[in-house]
Amino acid sequence: MHLQQQRQHYASIGRPLNRQQKDVFWPYFSSELLDEIRLVELRSDRVADLELFGKFRAEKFAPPQIGPMDAHTFIDVVVFSQEFDERSLFHALVHAVQIRILGLRRYAELWVQGLIQTKAHSSVPLEVHAFSLTSRFLCPGERFCVEDHVLRRVIDGDY
Repeated sequence: MHLQQQRQHYASIGRPLNRQQKDVFWPYFSSELLDEIRLVELRSDRVADLELFGKFRAEKFAPPQIGPMDAHTFIDVVVFSQEFDERSLFHALVHAVQIRILGLRRYAELWVQGLIQTKAHSSVPLEVHAFSLTSRFLCPGERFCVEDHVLRRVIDGDY
């Protein structure tokens, strides 16, 4: 599976969150998750395309649109294609929680199904939820537990 392969590829060069980052994100994410996350900043490399896109092209279909992404979350390894900020890291951490709660296989299925149905990365329900929670994070003073929000979505069948 693509996510596992990419995680293996980048895990050895990932660094843990620093104390300041953990302090910023602790009200929203568990200490356990924050301790497990590894960060990678690419300078001149790019993350490989999904295998699925090659299959689309082989069948003469244009793959659904995915614009440039700030980050890719590979289970517990977050790879940034450029310098990152708190907003993009928060968004990536939401995906780490989604993967943890849904399980890797279910997360991947939902993400790909959403991409095929909506034809746009930003409209995939998992992404919409991550963007929504990131917007709330950017509101000063609002504290919430991302895990609770993801669990609610799973229970309600909203993904």
